[in-house]
Amino acid sequence: MTSHHQDYQIDKNQVRTEPRRAWTFRTIFDTVMIALLIGAVGWIGWFGLKSTRSVSRSLAGPDTVVRLQIVNATSDVGLGSSVAAQLTKYIDHEISFAVVDTARFGSRKVRESFLVAREGNLKTAETVAARLGLGPDKVTVLPLEHNTRNVAITLVLGDDYRTLALSPLNNKETKGKS
Repeated sequence: MTSHHQDYQIDKNQVRTEPRRAWTFRTIFDTVMIALLIGAVGWIGWFGLKSTRSVSRSLAGPDTVVRLQIVNATSDVGLGSSVAAQLTKYIDHEISFAVVDTARFGSRKVRESFLVAREGNLKTAETVAARLGLGPDKVTVLPLEHNTRNVAITLVLGDDYRTLALSPLNNKETKGKS
């Protein structure tokens, strides 16, 4: 018969204490597993918070982002850029604008502003027309053959641009140039 003898120590108060154990494989393994578990829970929590924030932001945004081309058909230099700056700031629960291009109409002037639906989506073009204060008769459909910028709608600014609901009425660049 073998006897298992352990060295117990007796402290000042006459209490027997067990000897200090050496690091064993089991204690090292348990420590590493606990650290990995804490790290995994932290990573999942951080990822969850990060993805929740981006989802809530996108849910609060507009239903439709319209890729818009603005063509200036007036004699006012810089009007297309001014209107583009104002429209990119316009956001409501239904619609917002991403201006992908501004251009001049050439040497021709147009008296009345109008919209051209470039992807055949007449309903979206009519919604944009309503936001701008244009009637549905000011919307036409003419798809672009090589639509590399994915333009959904072209807004052609005519001499009546000041009557548009989102026109730059107080813009110093265009004020008094008509």
